Amino acid sequence: MKQAVRPSMGEKVAETSTEQFTRSRNGVHLLKEAFSIFDIATARLEKSHQDLEKRIKSLDRALEEKNRELEKNLEETERVRSYLQNILESLNSGVMVLDSSGRVTTVNDAVQIITGFDSDEITGKNLSDLGIFDDCFMETLKRIMANPTQGCNCEMQVMQKDGQSVRVNLSSSPMKNSQNRISGRVIVFQDIERLKALEEQAQRTGRLSAMGEMAARIAHEIRNPLGSIELFASLLKRELEGDRKRLAEHLINGVKTLNTILTNLFYFFRGPLEAVRIEMDLHRFLSDFLEEMTHVTEKNRVTIRRDFSREAFTLRGDPELLKQLFLNLLLNAIQAMPDGGEIRISTRLIREQVEILRPKFTDPPPAGFLEVRVSDLGSGIPKEIQSRIFDPFFTTRDTGAGLGLATAHNIMEAHGGMIRVVSGKQQGATFLMTFPLHRGNRKVKKTR
Repeated sequence: MKQAVRPSMGEKVAETSTEQFTRSRNGVHLLKEAFSIFDIATARLEKSHQDLEKRIKSLDRALEEKNRELEKNLEETERVRSYLQNILESLNSGVMVLDSSGRVTTVNDAVQIITGFDSDEITGKNLSDLGIFDDCFMETLKRIMANPTQGCNCEMQVMQKDGQSVRVNLSSSPMKNSQNRISGRVIVFQDIERLKALEEQAQRTGRLSAMGEMAARIAHEIRNPLGSIELFASLLKRELEGDRKRLAEHLINGVKTLNTILTNLFYFFRGPLEAVRIEMDLHRFLSDFLEEMTHVTEKNRVTIRRDFSREAFTLRGDPELLKQLFLNLLLNAIQAMPDGGEIRISTRLIREQVEILRPKFTDPPPAGFLEVRVSDLGSGIPKEIQSRIFDPFFTTRDTGAGLGLATAHNIMEAHGGMIRVVSGKQQGATFLMTFPLHRGNRKVKKTR
């Protein structure tokens, strides 16, 4: 049997080195392949990162552009909103927006001016809880809210916060949203008190022109013999005694009453009054006038309370016409207090514009206004007839021709001013006379 041949030690070492070399070469090759794969992966990753950065930059640019566009749209929306809000607030008409449940969502400044309520007192509340509109309109509103396409247009009274009422022209129409669906109502109302006053004045002027010429002629014809009657009655009074003398005195007083009526008639119907403008100290003029009227006030158990401003005024006016003006108002106040009482005469300077007189003056505007008030403690003037008290021949008394206040109105018109009344039942009456003080025609000084 042959024995196996064992390799020598040298052969074993050579074989081991060869194997190691082979394995080493294989390892290097694998390492190179690994590095190659890593380089490829790194390159791909870097390219992906670069692509991602480009994409992010592109998205950033797109986002910035969208943001700029959005900001522009927001600015445009705000500009349009502000523009529309300015238009809404510039309207003289009150605008009130209701939602479908009748809740107030929007009001403009004119609503606050007309009603006297602040916006936060109106906004968010149901219209029926505010008490601004009368029951008749609220019933109409309920009916048209049930039929959203229906509108309304009417004249009515709006209650103000202080309890006063003002006449307005009101219209209501449905409001649609962006989907063209009805989402509420818009109520628009306009103060027409001034318009009504102008209409009444035009009607009044028409009535006066129809009767003016005839009445003035009659007044002139009657006035002439009255002077003779008064003269002869005065002569008789000197010659008579006792009851006959008192009868003569009654005759003289009756003639004076007739003369006052005819004077008012003459002033009223002789045509447009032309005031002779003379500078006068108003307080001195009033004091002299009241001094002349002492016998009348004492006879009727009336006291005069003077509440003059601490400033003295120089007014350019016609003394004759102004004396007739204050005479008519004084007699009117005396007649309102048959049992006597107090008549208050006050004056004050108004430096701001008087809204009700603004249409009278365009160029130049007044430097201010002088207000004179004559107040009595009588039974007052019912509100329903206050608009008629300056009409000719209108009177609530059994005596008199109803021309005293009409003449007072004409005299104030001749002086470029206005007379109006403030009164309530059983609350007395106050007649307010407002005279314009033009620049260069006013002198104001402090009184001591």
